[in-house]
Amino acid sequence: MLHYRHRIYYVSGNHEYYYGDARKWFSEFGRHGIEVLNNKIDGHSMNLTEAMQNCSAKSSRILLSHNPASVLTFSAEDLEKVDVVLSGHTHAGQYYVLVPLISWLLPYFHGLYDIGHGKLLGAPMKMLWMSEIWVVTLTKST
Repeated sequence: MLHYRHRIYYVSGNHEYYYGDARKWFSEFGRHGIEVLNNKIDGHSMNLTEAMQNCSAKSSRILLSHNPASVLTFSAEDLEKVDVVLSGHTHAGQYYVLVPLISWLLPYFHGLYDIGHGKLLGAPMKMLWMSEIWVVTLTKST
């Protein structure tokens, strides 16, 4: 088993479901000490209200969501409780030929957005290009 300085969390996307049983991926991540966060999903739906019930208002609340457009499905009340949303999925247009059309269709294409009182950060994962790993440092607001 691998050892890490900090806990590592994993949120599934859509590709794990394309290649066999996604639970095998989850099991393998768990075997390596990576905690799979799946919010007890039913299909690909999420329940932010339920997820937030166990979150302390005194702690940072970070929402890991594969698709940044998922924030459109949450109530404004729930989003006010979230400090940061980290997302991927859109591939920042590297996968799409019609980038202008896709960026119009996807309201949170990639980048930093204001959501409620917090922020949404959508990473530009690239297909057929060099991938990126972002290091995000969170600090207390003053």
